[in-house]
Amino acid sequence: METDEIQAPTGSAVTVQKRDGRLIVHTRITLPVRFITESGHEGVGETVQFSTNGVHFRTPMPEHPSGNLVCYIEGLGRLNGTVARVSGRNIAMVFDTSDLKRDRIADQLIWLLNKDKFDLSEDRRAERYRETGNLKAICSDGREISCSIVNMSLTGVAVTTPDKRPFVGEAVEIGNKRGTVARYVDGGFAVEFTI
Repeated sequence: METDEIQAPTGSAVTVQKRDGRLIVHTRITLPVRFITESGHEGVGETVQFSTNGVHFRTPMPEHPSGNLVCYIEGLGRLNGTVARVSGRNIAMVFDTSDLKRDRIADQLIWLLNKDKFDLSEDRRAERYRETGNLKAICSDGREISCSIVNMSLTGVAVTTPDKRPFVGEAVEIGNKRGTVARYVDGGFAVEFTI
């Protein structure tokens, strides 16, 4: 594997590498991370460096995870991958994701790097509306979950619940709509409606 580093301007948050004929962009960005190890231990940390192939983050967690990780990175959502290396409290994870998801990660990283500089607003597929109210979510196993609406759009809803959350990727019926649990949010979960 042949790697050439392409110089970035001094002080730039971006480094570009050419590896096997492909350009890989690494960026220094600090974002909160929550993660779950293969053994079920949960941890927190913050990113140090990011690319469309993986992430390097620091954690105060003393355990040295290995194998698979699931990370929830603020602004980027859930990312699955494998621990590539651990050094002290630094963890490098390689993403296990499709090329399409890598393209989305690149778009999100560019937006995160530029949002403050250019005063950008979030580019969502559908406008969110703050709503209130209670409803029930019915899981694929028939379990009912009491929920309170946080916000909703034409494409989904975010809810909080005191109950055990359904798994990410699980099919649910929420109100009179069917959907899939897309991600966890503080104290609840978000559902993307099946259209």
